[in-house]
Amino acid sequence: MRRVVLLRLLQAIPLIVVSTMVIFFAVSLAGDPLDRYRQPNVPQSTLDAKAAELGLDRPIAVRYWEWISHAVRGDFGLNDRGVPVGQELLDRSLVSLRLIAIAVVLAILAAVAVGFYGAVRRGRPADRLLTAFTILMLTAPEFWVAVVMKQLAIWFNQRTGTDLLATVGDSTPGIASAGLGERLGDYAGHLVLPTAVLVLGMFPVWALYQRTAMLEVIDSDYVKMARAKGLTNTRVLVRHGLRTALTPVVTMIALRLPWVVGGLVVIESIFGWRGLGTMLVQGVQKQDTNTVLAFLLLSAVLITVLNLAADLIHRYLDPRVRYD
Repeated sequence: MRRVVLLRLLQAIPLIVVSTMVIFFAVSLAGDPLDRYRQPNVPQSTLDAKAAELGLDRPIAVRYWEWISHAVRGDFGLNDRGVPVGQELLDRSLVSLRLIAIAVVLAILAAVAVGFYGAVRRGRPADRLLTAFTILMLTAPEFWVAVVMKQLAIWFNQRTGTDLLATVGDSTPGIASAGLGERLGDYAGHLVLPTAVLVLGMFPVWALYQRTAMLEVIDSDYVKMARAKGLTNTRVLVRHGLRTALTPVVTMIALRLPWVVGGLVVIESIFGWRGLGTMLVQGVQKQDTNTVLAFLLLSAVLITVLNLAADLIHRYLDPRVRYD
């Protein structure tokens, strides 16, 4: 196992290096950071000085080397407000992590449960209802689901005269000075709607994939043989069937997780969260190169790590896979 991990990490290094090159060159050529300073009353000498300050007067290859050499040490430069990008990236990551961690766990549990139950009860009314709901959520635009749920929450709060379902922000301003119990309750209230939207966006693909994989396992010869040996149906389905069916699903989950980045942009914008999604949107709008580069570099590293994790979990769940 250690040899496999080391080998995969060595294989991932060139991929990450190439990814950083593509990201840097694409972002650098996508727009001109000096556009915001080009005003009728701004002299060319001022623009030249700003270009020198931003390093735009040097070859792009030199700028890439300076950026990546600092980035590997955690120095992503300053944003358009003069704030260190690394610190802002950390602060916003902690905000988004609350949402992502809970949503991913709930989406996986829901997908496995729905897919397993649908396969075991295939063709029955419950299976048809769950499949129809899953397909509906799969085809529904995420922004539409978010807007509808936000409006329903506003209506609920108005009808009940409470603010149980927070619709704006990741926390109440000033809550950091409150007690632990009050802070946790406030965070939970702000998590409900964004988490629900993210779960509804993630789990349908995984649930349908889980159902298909489970159906193939149920009809396999070794499951029929296990039943013929006298094993209980529950043991056959859960211990033998589910574990085998999870193997391809794990890979699908890992490959689908990068989609969460796009979901964050939509959800955090609609619900007013100050996380990674809004950080990317603001960076693009302001042509803040350092912010966009830091976000995309983090995404590239996460995708590589997730692919490695999927490979290792696949090998653990399926002993037939060799460690080479």
